[in-house]
Amino acid sequence: MPRTALIAALATLAVTASAQSVRYVDVGRGDVPVYLPSTYDDGTPMPLIVMLHGYSASGPIQESYFRFRAQQESFGFMLAIPDGTVDNFGNRFWNATDACCNFFNSSVDDSGYLLDLIDAVAATCNVD
Repeated sequence: MPRTALIAALATLAVTASAQSVRYVDVGRGDVPVYLPSTYDDGTPMPLIVMLHGYSASGPIQESYFRFRAQQESFGFMLAIPDGTVDNFGNRFWNATDACCNFFNSSVDDSGYLLDLIDAVAATCNVD
């Protein structure tokens, strides 16, 4: 990529990032960032995407891979990026199904947590 194109791309990302805002919700596991595009208006419902990471990853790692935040301006959605629980190996996981990844029989209720998270976002933002 030519240097001028790289500088233009970085400037565009800086403008997009500065136009977005972030709110935080906490439903018992610490703050979860909820990113809002510049087009967000409390009076108008907007879709919410909750991005879940894979086993041993984290919200920031997953975002660096998928780059959903860069798509918010074009597609008009809110984005919540929570982190799963840390297991005995020190890896984050979601207690979702028998297939993966609750290797230590944790009783954590991630389905309930995610429903509570969506409710908390809807209490502070206008979720469609």
